[in-house]
Amino acid sequence: MFELVIMLQAVAAQEAPPVVDSVTVSPEKPATRQLPTWSEKVKPQGWPFIGGVQDRSVLVFAKTAANPPGSSYQQVWVRHEYRVEQTDSADGLALAPYRSERLVEEVDCGKQLFRTLKAYRHGDNNLEGKAQALGFTEAAWTAPEPDTFDATIVRDACL
Repeated sequence: MFELVIMLQAVAAQEAPPVVDSVTVSPEKPATRQLPTWSEKVKPQGWPFIGGVQDRSVLVFAKTAANPPGSSYQQVWVRHEYRVEQTDSADGLALAPYRSERLVEEVDCGKQLFRTLKAYRHGDNNLEGKAQALGFTEAAWTAPEPDTFDATIVRDACL
């Protein structure tokens, strides 16, 4: 199990994103259902759309990021947009409610594993509103389940 460390209580919403490579993550299968009505307020903002979960309550976007200098792992950003406000806690502390998040993940292409390094959670959709940054210490490497968004992200990050 890994510890969750609250890095910052608030992050400026105008934080400049790092440079992003032109490689994008693509959906495993073509869309077969129309997007839910609530998603009309969600803006892609340069994020390639991957898909939505079965109950249509979450939209998933992803793209690769520039690898940190000296790293042998591919870095990927995963964005979730939620229909309803999400709440959870870490180490007994209640975290701020959120409707969108950006995860910073590393992918080990040789072993086909991934791990989440950071999460930036925002109070509103489209990565807007008050943000909270979370960092994960001792983040465990995980093998993605077949035919999942995680498997698609690992596959495309290693192209």
